[in-house]
Amino acid sequence: MNLKYELTDEAHPDYPELRRIRALRDINFQRVHAGDLGGFVQSEANLSQEGDCWVEDMAIVRDNARLEEDATASFGARVLNNAIISGRAHVSGHSLIKDGARVGGSVTVTDTARVGGSAVVGGGSRLTGSATVTENARVSGDIVIATEALVGGNAVLSGSVAIAGTARISGNVKVSDNARISGITAVSGDVEVKGYAQVREYAIVTGRTVLADRVNVRGHACIDGDGAEITGDAQLYGYALVTGSPKVKGGEITDHAWVFGDAVMEGTVSVYDYAWLGGDAHLSGLCSVGGYARVTSGAMESGAVRGDQRIGDIAEVPSSDRVLV
Repeated sequence: MNLKYELTDEAHPDYPELRRIRALRDINFQRVHAGDLGGFVQSEANLSQEGDCWVEDMAIVRDNARLEEDATASFGARVLNNAIISGRAHVSGHSLIKDGARVGGSVTVTDTARVGGSAVVGGGSRLTGSATVTENARVSGDIVIATEALVGGNAVLSGSVAIAGTARISGNVKVSDNARISGITAVSGDVEVKGYAQVREYAIVTGRTVLADRVNVRGHACIDGDGAEITGDAQLYGYALVTGSPKVKGGEITDHAWVFGDAVMEGTVSVYDYAWLGGDAHLSGLCSVGGYARVTSGAMESGAVRGDQRIGDIAEVPSSDRVLV
């Protein structure tokens, strides 16, 4: 084997068991020439003699961690424990890759971002700021995880997803396509966020819930679904609450409104103030439910329900020529 590097006698200033490396031949992909000094490793087991992988600057690779193929660790990056960096992945800044994490593809991990646990990060993903991917999370595609966002549990991210702010993603969450999650949000449970859906500001989404298309969940809105589906251009904001298994196909839920049960909303329906929409109620077209109104059954294609009206256990709700106040 044509050796690529050797260990020098120069020890790391803080970790004397680590030794700086020196190139024995040119490494074209890394623009490294024979004789150039690199970063620090504990042994030759940390950096493959094959491929164009390289450790440079003050980066360290130690324990049973390993760089393979054309991967790079630079600046002050740390690769520890049993972590493996492969492909053309580049870890830099003061990033930390540890435990049994796997980073590959053309991934970039920089700043103080971390990958740990048994997490796998691949594709062209980028981790910046203080972002963390941990536990059994799987990240692939062109994902951006930034700021102080945390992705953990058994979460799966794919497509061109962006996660930012202090968002927390855990459980069995799946985020795909062009979905965006940001702000001080929490998404957990068996939630699926896809299409161009957004979760932002202080919103919480959990349970068994699907967010798709161009749904926008923001403010202090909370969804705790048990088969809930929010699709179309639906907007949830204020302190809106959705529970159970409603089907919301557009419209808006705002203020302190509550949509629950097996209710169906479609079209330009608006539920606002302290109104309830639940049971097996079905609202479509241009409808609004506000005030302290309670609609728990029946169908309405247009019209308004306001005040403290209670509508339930009846087959139909007045149509557009009737406004209940």
